[in-house]
Amino acid sequence: HDAILAEALEEALPEMAAMKAETKTKWIGLGVNEIDVCRQVLEHVDLDVLLIAGRYTLLEHADSLSFLDECHRHGVKVIIGGAFNSGLLASTGEEPLHYDYVQAPQWAVERTGQLRAVCETFNTPLPAVALQFSGSHPAVACVIPGAKSAAQVRQIADWTQMEIDPDLWDALKDRDLISRDAPVC
Repeated sequence: HDAILAEALEEALPEMAAMKAETKTKWIGLGVNEIDVCRQVLEHVDLDVLLIAGRYTLLEHADSLSFLDECHRHGVKVIIGGAFNSGLLASTGEEPLHYDYVQAPQWAVERTGQLRAVCETFNTPLPAVALQFSGSHPAVACVIPGAKSAAQVRQIADWTQMEIDPDLWDALKDRDLISRDAPVC
């Protein structure tokens, strides 16, 4: 980690900043799946955008919330990748369950079940809630959900446009399934 970070700080990021100064690019940024890495880089370089995978989701967001608040205050745009946590939040139960690209741990499977149960009481698909939650923070410019087929692309588009009952968000907060401070749609 230290060697890669040093190389990025000494070579890649200064070159990207020079290209931005020369108007060869509009934004410079970083794509990772660890908030701590983003914090380290932002201590040295002004970035315009961050692509963060799997860290601001229904399953994992409490530790990232203050960082996204910080990004918003400083005008750093955030792109959320992995809103379904390697597919777990979009699973049907027919496929192997993954979280962070490996077999899903029991806590994640159980929490997904709790989230799904609340969503079902509001007749709302969990993946729609997962996508809209990840995109609701004001620092978030967009969410990259990932799809394998045209049908999945259409389904994702439908989920992003689906109206979600505000009471569903309250129910998730009341059951401590999402942080009370998390912005919602």
